Amino acid sequence: MLTLYFSPGACSLASHIGLEETGAPYEAKPILLAKQQQHPSYQHSRRPERFADGEAAQAAVKETGRKSFWANCQEIDSMFQGKDWIMGSQYTVVDPYALVFYGWGVAGGFPMKELSAYTAWRERMMQRPTVRKVVESEQNVLT
Repeated sequence: MLTLYFSPGACSLASHIGLEETGAPYEAKPILLAKQQQHPSYQHSRRPERFADGEAAQAAVKETGRKSFWANCQEIDSMFQGKDWIMGSQYTVVDPYALVFYGWGVAGGFPMKELSAYTAWRERMMQRPTVRKVVESEQNVLT
């Protein structure tokens, strides 16, 4: 049997969803990442002290990170224009990765609902039973 080690809200969410989609038996073991290993632009906006000394420099790193992350989200939104799924008309393993970024945007206080195509896609994702099951199971680890 496969064992999936995952951390709620991390990129492992995409692998967790992909594994669930296969229907293969597996055991999910949660771990909590202490290092917060996330996309660089998001990490800059959340942990600027790792990249600069002093309040002014950290504020600049944070602002640059926020702008970069928001630009990434806008680019993803544009990729959904006229498509149901990120790669076109069919769901692929790429879709769960985009869900990770959407979740980070919500957690970071970004106005994700302004991204209409991305938000509509997220709603389609959450209608998939496997996606809903995995997202709920990962949220339960944190409560």
